[in-house]
Amino acid sequence: MTLGNLLAKLRIRLNDTSDGQWTANEKRDYLNNARLRTLIETRSYIGSQSITVVAGTHTYDSSPVFIPKAVRLCDDVLEPRRMDSMAMIAENWDALPEGIPTVWIPTGGSRFRVSRTPSVYAASRIGTIAKAPTAPGTGYKEGELLRVKSHQWSGDGVVDAILDIVDVDGSGGVLEVSLSWSETNTGRRIHARGNAYAAGAGKTTQPTTGSGTGCTVNITALAKLEVYGPASVDDLTSDNDEINEISEARSETILLAAEEEAWRARPSMAGSAARAEVCHNVWLLECEKIRTELGIV
Repeated sequence: MTLGNLLAKLRIRLNDTSDGQWTANEKRDYLNNARLRTLIETRSYIGSQSITVVAGTHTYDSSPVFIPKAVRLCDDVLEPRRMDSMAMIAENWDALPEGIPTVWIPTGGSRFRVSRTPSVYAASRIGTIAKAPTAPGTGYKEGELLRVKSHQWSGDGVVDAILDIVDVDGSGGVLEVSLSWSETNTGRRIHARGNAYAAGAGKTTQPTTGSGTGCTVNITALAKLEVYGPASVDDLTSDNDEINEISEARSETILLAAEEEAWRARPSMAGSAARAEVCHNVWLLECEKIRTELGIV
């Protein structure tokens, strides 16, 4: 299915085969917008982006996710806020001290803002850790816990990360570790990621029980913001460009959205508003069918 195929069909639907009411370029714009809207509505072109958390920085660019739909920090899904309340929110958020972000708001395009503004402790939590230690050490037992002691600094607010010893060899050398879980005062389980770390190998550990020694571990990455939403979709410019994100059998869905765009662009034409509304409602039903086919709830 190409842009040219859809353009020919759209001309017939609009009874405008000679491009007298809408130019060919306008129709191509409507089809591109329709393609984008359909991908978003059906959630059939979802992308993700990992963004490094920077202490003191509250606004981030999630490109190539061009419209952020969800933001996660480690194990926590940040709560979204509506853009139409941005002015009041920004003023309130500016007054808050830095800390661990818990909410976010889109600020236009691929940009978004989190609150609270990340502190040094939010930016220095462990994101991922290698299963295999840098050095196995000796004398450990499976099921014991390790504290990761390689802090960048010390002082109030510093928290040790806790690791589970998953497997050991015959001499008690650690073969595999994983981030441990801890219970919050709300009963929610979260990874014990600690803070005040820098990524790198050879981080020293201390057993919370037992007498093992010498195990060092590799922090492969610090905590990141994980952003989800429609991935950037370039406009199709040539009539030979293939539209392959939506099956040809479902091309009707894109045509409905394009027809709606065309009618809304000519509000002075008799019946255009009513026709646009009908197209929109049927388009929503078709998008729901696509989500069902893809197993997207």
